[in-house]
Amino acid sequence: AIKRINHVRNVTCRTLLVPSPPFKVTADALSSSSIRISWSQPLQANGDVLFYTVYFECTTKSKCPQQFKKVMSSGQNPTEDVVDLLKFTEYLVYVTASTGAGEGPRSQNVVIETKQDVPCEAPSNVQGKAITSTSLMVSWEPPLRPCGRISGYKVLYKVMYGGENMNTMVTRS
Repeated sequence: AIKRINHVRNVTCRTLLVPSPPFKVTADALSSSSIRISWSQPLQANGDVLFYTVYFECTTKSKCPQQFKKVMSSGQNPTEDVVDLLKFTEYLVYVTASTGAGEGPRSQNVVIETKQDVPCEAPSNVQGKAITSTSLMVSWEPPLRPCGRISGYKVLYKVMYGGENMNTMVTRS
């Protein structure tokens, strides 16, 4: 025997949509190792934005792994400072927004370069060779990580046996 059920219930299903991408993403270099990222909220939040994720990675010009930072939602135009970056390095940055439905699509990419700094390391393979009794030829390789554009080198030398310290500036052409 089959029982007949006469109860009918209306059920409303709600589809959760992820937010559209943040827009008006900008980046400014604050120092040789930090940048400031700003953006506007998604045009279609499709719910409450719980947080934003700022993704940043070195461009092909500079090799380093992709990193990200979750940022709690704040105001109409959120801003986040990203610190401890590589000096004088170009980064590709984009932002996503997340709601209870998940992470939305990424914003447009922005490319930013951290500012120059003093050289991160000394020149390598420094060699000296006597040319005459009063002249030397000194050669070197530039630093692998210059942390900026090298504008010149300072060569320091000391005359042995009671001489005083001397130095000369060598500029790069």
